[in-house]
Amino acid sequence: MLLLIAALALQPADPAAGRTLPGSHFRGAPVRAADHEAVVLYSEITGGGVEKRLSLVRSGRWLRESDGVSVNHADFGSGTSVRYERDEAGQYRQMTIGRVATTDPDSRYRREPTGRRDRALGEDCAIWRLVRVGDTDRDPLDELSCETRDGIQLWTRTVSTRAGLVITQTRTLSFRRRTVRSAEVRPPADLLRWAYWRDLAPLGTAPAQPRAQFDYDLRLADAANQGAVKWRIMRRRGPWTYQESVQWAAHRRYVALDNRRIVLSYEAEAGGRPVSLAITRLSPEQVLANDDTAHRRIVPPESEQVIGEACLWSDNVSHGGVVVISGSNRECLTADGLPLRVTSHHRVWHANLTATALSRASPPLAAMMPPDEAFDWARWGIRPAD
Repeated sequence: MLLLIAALALQPADPAAGRTLPGSHFRGAPVRAADHEAVVLYSEITGGGVEKRLSLVRSGRWLRESDGVSVNHADFGSGTSVRYERDEAGQYRQMTIGRVATTDPDSRYRREPTGRRDRALGEDCAIWRLVRVGDTDRDPLDELSCETRDGIQLWTRTVSTRAGLVITQTRTLSFRRRTVRSAEVRPPADLLRWAYWRDLAPLGTAPAQPRAQFDYDLRLADAANQGAVKWRIMRRRGPWTYQESVQWAAHRRYVALDNRRIVLSYEAEAGGRPVSLAITRLSPEQVLANDDTAHRRIVPPESEQVIGEACLWSDNVSHGGVVVISGSNRECLTADGLPLRVTSHHRVWHANLTATALSRASPPLAAMMPPDEAFDWARWGIRPAD
């Protein structure tokens, strides 16, 4: 009887209710698994044959994986992952938090038993398949996972259903079941502290700020609903730049800021539910690349008058002077380089914006900061390590 109780306790809860999530090599894992640690070999069979060893610690619905450079904490219950890297001094170098958007149809999967079994490292394992919900056609990728009764993955494979080739795979080299403390699998609490990132020094000596730049507060809107973007705010204050936009249909909010030491991007769904946050410390080369954005005037010149100011139409040119060819992006720029009209046409993104207000006074520093909810663990549905 005691053996039966112990076996039941080791079984993962609801093994078919898998959640996919960004940032993890094990996105199709069961929601819960027995406490254990493992060493896993991850291989990209196609595309260069990359291999790396991963150190794993799993407890309940949480998994912590590390390849020696980055660390990823995955919550298979909520579909959220937290990834970060540190520099040689132990300071955070970059971090990302991502979770599946509620409106994203490609994120809905379920786990199905295949009825097949295998054996590895002296243990039996059942083979599960990750299936996209709502697909009428067969998914071109077959994602398989062989798991013990208590949810420990002994191998995973991503197979092309058309070519029959293994694209990526993981193979557990060793594992042991042991009690895992919460602090071993949950993300560190100090990772989500805006004051820390705001005051970080750059990676190396940052180049001087170009003298031609000046402060401003610019607002653009699409009154006719002719593009995906409903409105956009663009601001500069000293080394800080800030941009915020909202979509028409999904009402998603996008925020991006840069202070020549870090760059931050943030996305939230309608209602303020955070979806992604990424922060990266900039190297001097990255700062210079960000300064190198250029425009090419349209010939013959085309001009307009918007909110009482003249502007000339230009094509957007990427860093290094190479014209962007994946779509078109035209801006009607003032003499000091501010866009009063923006038209973008890409396969999945388009905009038709016109300036509604412009001030060349310095915005308050508070107007350059990210939303408070982006740095609230509770809004991400995560309880970090104590």
